[in-house]
Amino acid sequence: MALKIRPFWMIQGIGKDGVPTRPPTVRHGTQAAALSEAERLAAANPGIAFVVLESVAAVRRRDVEVESLGRGPRDPVDDEIPF
Repeated sequence: MALKIRPFWMIQGIGKDGVPTRPPTVRHGTQAAALSEAERLAAANPGIAFVVLESVAAVRRRDVEVESLGRGPRDPVDDEIPF
């Protein structure tokens, strides 16, 4: 099953010492929106660089897989199991 994740962009602030300021939290739906927000943040926070990050891949782990063995529906049988 394909993941239904649309591309997004986030902004990471980098301090004068090269250390990230805090984790990014806002997802922007377009690169233009992220760039605009990075410009706004840079104007409000002199000396801090704001880097625009782009989502490039999604990775997930799949633990369980069910494969049909080609058997058709069976007749219901009361096996006295209460579930």
